[in-house]
Amino acid sequence: MKKLVLMLMLSSICLSGYSKPQPNNPLRSNDLSDTSVIFNAAPTKVEVEKILGQAASLTDQKKEIKDNFIKRSLTYTCLENELETNRPINLHYILTKYTDSTLARNAYDDILKSNHNMPGQTSLSGIGNQAWYHSDNENFSVIIVRKGDKLLLMKINKMTRKFSKEELKKVTKRITSYL
Repeated sequence: MKKLVLMLMLSSICLSGYSKPQPNNPLRSNDLSDTSVIFNAAPTKVEVEKILGQAASLTDQKKEIKDNFIKRSLTYTCLENELETNRPINLHYILTKYTDSTLARNAYDDILKSNHNMPGQTSLSGIGNQAWYHSDNENFSVIIVRKGDKLLLMKINKMTRKFSKEELKKVTKRITSYL
């Protein structure tokens, strides 16, 4: 009898962790092989410091799950503020996986449309399906990449002379190749 009770308890524990996949939303399925990319692809602290040109630490991280996307956000902040204005220097990393590539394409297009009149924009080739770089060479630098159903954003706010655009592109390309 004790064995039967123990077997029933174990089977109920094992089954309680299982939820039936929802066919209309692949983000809610038990197959995490694709969505785990959202949580495994990210710049390393060493890469962030090469981009920013100085020591930084992880100061914020978030996860957001909605009906049509899953998003991971990280913010790294330099240990020293920008000298002239004493403003913090941040690198923001946001990777979003949508339920389909059309939603990712629409999000990418919306970002480009909202910034179409601003100077300092160029498209990038060899990174994802679509890639775009935008900077005012003083306050911010951002790369946005769409690859399939994923959208990657890497943004530096308050650029300094130590900032490396080439490292930003290199790290973005590495992360995109992982997607």
